[in-house]
Amino acid sequence: MIACSHPLVRADGGVDPLRVMVDLTRRCNLRCGFCASRSDDPHPELSGAALLDILRAADERGVFEVTLTGGEPLQWPGLEDVAAAGVRLGFTSLQIATNATLIDARGLELVTALAPRRVRISLDGPVDVHEQVRGPGTFARALAGLRRLRSCVDQVEVVTVVHMGNLGRWRELTQMLVAEGVAAHDLSPLHAIPGCGMVPLTPAALRELKLEIASMREDLPAAFDLRLSSMAAGTPSLSAPISELTGAHLRGLYVLVQPDGTLLRGAPAKPGFPSGHDQLGRIGDTLMDRCLDRHPMHFSEPAPHALDLSWAHPAALFGREPRPLDSTLAQHIRDSPGRFRVRRDERVVLLFDTGTFRVHVVSPTAAARRP
Repeated sequence: MIACSHPLVRADGGVDPLRVMVDLTRRCNLRCGFCASRSDDPHPELSGAALLDILRAADERGVFEVTLTGGEPLQWPGLEDVAAAGVRLGFTSLQIATNATLIDARGLELVTALAPRRVRISLDGPVDVHEQVRGPGTFARALAGLRRLRSCVDQVEVVTVVHMGNLGRWRELTQMLVAEGVAAHDLSPLHAIPGCGMVPLTPAALRELKLEIASMREDLPAAFDLRLSSMAAGTPSLSAPISELTGAHLRGLYVLVQPDGTLLRGAPAKPGFPSGHDQLGRIGDTLMDRCLDRHPMHFSEPAPHALDLSWAHPAALFGREPRPLDSTLAQHIRDSPGRFRVRRDERVVLLFDTGTFRVHVVSPTAAARRP
C-alpha cells in the first residue's frame, strides 16, 4: 500500500506545486558559454535558513520534487549549515544539479548529508568536446566526482546540452555512461543564446536525433534511460518525467526560487507577466508557506486560449481521460510501494515514482482497483 499521500487540492481550494526548483547562487567555478553564472557574480544569495524553510514547506505540502541548482550548488555558502542540520524529507524527493568538479571527499560528504534521491551531472560529450566548453582538466575532475557520487547516491544521471557542434559525439558519451553504471543520459537541445558561440539544432537535426536515440535504445541495457529532454520531445504523455508535466504543460504547478529569494510560479504569458511567470513573494521577507497561501493555483482559472493547458486540471491533460493502471506499473507498486508518492482528488491520481522521477496520471477508479 502507498502510505505517502497528499490531496491534490487543499481544503481552501488552492493547489500547491508539484515541483520546486531552488536557484541557490550565481557562483560557479566554471564559465560555460551558454551560462551566465560565474564565481565573481555579485548577485544576492539564499541563506541556509531560507532553504531549510523551503524544504520543510515542500515536504509538508506534498511537493514531489525539489531541485537544488545554481550556478554551482557546491559553491553556495549556506551548504555547510544545511548539511549540518541533518534534514530528512519524508514525502519530497531532493535532486541536486552539479558540474561534479568539486565533488572531492568534503564535497561528497556535504552532498550525501543532504540525502538526495538523485544527482544530475553536466557533461557535454567525450573529453575533448567537454573541455572545449568547460576548460582543460574539467572532464577528469567531473568523472572523478561522478564516480564518488555513484558510490553513495542511488541515482546519478548525466545531462548533455546538445548543439550542432557536439551533435555527432553524444553516442560515445552514452556508451561510457553505461559502463560507469549511470542511471540515465538526458540529451537537452540548446536554446538560442546570443553570443554563446554555439549553434542550436536545426529542425532536421532534431528529427534525426530523435531517430538515433530510438535506434540506440535497442542496444542499451533495459535499466538505462536514454532520453531527449522532454521540453523538446514534443510527445505529451500521461506518464512522463515531472519536468515535462510542470515545465511544459502544468506550469502553474512549478515554482522557481531565485537566489535573492524571489518566488516565481510558472504561468501562461499574460499582461504584466510577459516572461510567463507570476511573482509570488520573497523568501526572507516572509515564509514559503505565506507566499504559497497568498498565491495558490486554482484549476478553475480559464486558460488564456484553447491550446494553453497551463491552468488546466491534470485530469484534462491533452483532452484525454486519465489512463488506467497498466500491469507493469501495478507490479512496480506491489513490489515497491514505498518508492511512490501520491497527490489525488476525485478526478485524478498523480503517482510520482521516486525511482524514475516520472509522474503517472491515472484515474481514481483504476487506482482504487490496484491489486
